[in-house]
Amino acid sequence: MNLFDYNYRKFHKSLRQDLTGRSQKFQPRYHYLTPAMKMGLTSSRLEWLDLIVAPIADKADKFLTSTVL
Repeated sequence: MNLFDYNYRKFHKSLRQDLTGRSQKFQPRYHYLTPAMKMGLTSSRLEWLDLIVAPIADKADKFLTSTVL
């Protein structure tokens, strides 16, 4: 849950795109990104609902990263 919050939900001040090229009063200067947006995994910030309703892949228990309980 913490990884989802950190990588997909929270904007990071160090990950930003300059919108104007120079400072202008009363105009947003930066577009802030999440780490997942910066890596190209998603084009927008995700919410908790996106995680909850995400489909589970067939044979997900066979993936190498899954843990067997």
